[in-house]
Amino acid sequence: MSEVILNKIKQWLEDEVKTFEDNPIDEGIESEEQGIFIGRAEMAEGLLEQIEQWEKIK
Repeated sequence: MSEVILNKIKQWLEDEVKTFEDNPIDEGIESEEQGIFIGRAEMAEGLLEQIEQWEKIK
């Protein structure tokens, strides 16, 4: 994968995490929607961590 694409993916994941951190979940949102928002942030954080591990192996 090219470095440019990898950097764009990492930036997108970082933006996902930041968006979640900057926008607390509104208590008026249904629990299913809350789960989606939380899941997206967790996935983004986990993938960023995995990419860092893969980069160390390079």
